[in-house]
Amino acid sequence: MKKRYVSVYFTDVAKPIMEYQFGIKENDSVIKYTYKNLKNDKKDLEFLYDKSSKDLIFIFDKFTSLNSPVYLNKQIYKEGFTTYRSDNYSKILYHRQYGVLGITHLEGPHFVFLPELNIELANEVFYQLTK
Repeated sequence: MKKRYVSVYFTDVAKPIMEYQFGIKENDSVIKYTYKNLKNDKKDLEFLYDKSSKDLIFIFDKFTSLNSPVYLNKQIYKEGFTTYRSDNYSKILYHRQYGVLGITHLEGPHFVFLPELNIELANEVFYQLTK
């Protein structure tokens, strides 16, 4: 399992920053991305990618690819991230091999998932998600 550092934004300032174990499991129909909080299992997160519909599912929300814009930052990953949007206008930046880079919520906190602790990079992703 890999590590991800999750920056949580209730405003435009990240706090808290939590450490997660990140894993990917794939079968014929879905790819499951799990984020296990190392200190509190009530903060565990799970995303599903439906291979047939090409939608992402997080809790009860279905996110559909906008096919663009693509966010690319080679400090994070060698390939670009696609923007997905739900019916309530929440957004996810996603790459099939990397998983979720960031998610916004209309009525809740926003999350940025990075492989290393880097608040400046987290802020850049946050601003990309919310612009």
